[in-house]
Amino acid sequence: MKRNEPDAAKRARATLSAIYAWLIGNGRAEPNPVVGTIETAQRRSAAGLLSPDEIKAALKACRDDDFGRIVRSRTRTGQRREEVAGMTRAELDLASGIWRLPGQRTKNSLLLDVPLSRASTCSQRSSPVLAGRSCSVGAPPGSRDS
Repeated sequence: MKRNEPDAAKRARATLSAIYAWLIGNGRAEPNPVVGTIETAQRRSAAGLLSPDEIKAALKACRDDDFGRIVRSRTRTGQRREEVAGMTRAELDLASGIWRLPGQRTKNSLLLDVPLSRASTCSQRSSPVLAGRSCSVGAPPGSRDS
């Protein structure tokens, strides 16, 4: 078993349990010694997760353009790329610090109120409103710039 492989203990336990289940089923063993042992905690997938140092580096590298505003908004709200890129001024209630995402723009199709941090609210107040765009950050969804 590799020491650096987090799922190795879980796989070893499952394999041992399966072997004993077979042995018991064929009359070659009585009790399954795995029963009653503690399962290892489920490992959260790290795919797509950034470490705090990686987040700091990404934020430091952000410029004051659409991409930089999208990255900063995603780290502040935890929302999906398309949701942030399609954010409109009409969805924002800066006085209450709420971003109201309509159901047609969320993955589960339900209305979502996203609380905005003070940094997010200040950032939205200072974001430029560009001619021809209804979006607060990024290009409108479906445009050739998105």
